[in-house]
Amino acid sequence: MKNVVLIAFVGVLIYGSTMIYRYRDVVFYWDFAKPVGEVQLEHSEKLEKAVDLFLDENASGGHGQCVHQWFGRDDLYLYVKLLCDQFVKEDGVVKTQGGTSFQPARLEYDPTTDTVQTMEIGDMNDFSSMRKLFPKQVYSLMRWGTEPSPEILEKGYERQQLQGSLTPDEAPTAADE
Repeated sequence: MKNVVLIAFVGVLIYGSTMIYRYRDVVFYWDFAKPVGEVQLEHSEKLEKAVDLFLDENASGGHGQCVHQWFGRDDLYLYVKLLCDQFVKEDGVVKTQGGTSFQPARLEYDPTTDTVQTMEIGDMNDFSSMRKLFPKQVYSLMRWGTEPSPEILEKGYERQQLQGSLTPDEAPTAADE
């Protein structure tokens, strides 16, 4: 009986040590990206248009149409969640063909010209990489796994129609899948 208890204890000890080692960044380090200046959470129409322009030029196309949900900015970065997909309208409701997976992104911008220069996309499954991209104020606002709002979906559908110059009759529907 003592041997069984000893073997079970050693097994639990090894398993626990392995889990602590595997998730050591979560257990021991809870560091977030340091903001450059002060984090501002209010929307900026000018910067939102700059993000849309950057996405049109760099991210949209092969992935479908990209739209974003704004979360904030500091003096160097814009913080958003991206949704890139094909949008379809069925019974007056806009849906995505490939699912509704938001990808968090940090976009570097030039504050003098208000143009977006580069984009870093976070891995939703790796919280340590997320903490390296986002300051705590922004990270706490992002709700992971939430569905995009109808306004975001509608914006994606409208932009998809404008870019493809599709008439409503030519626009893809869910029946085309």
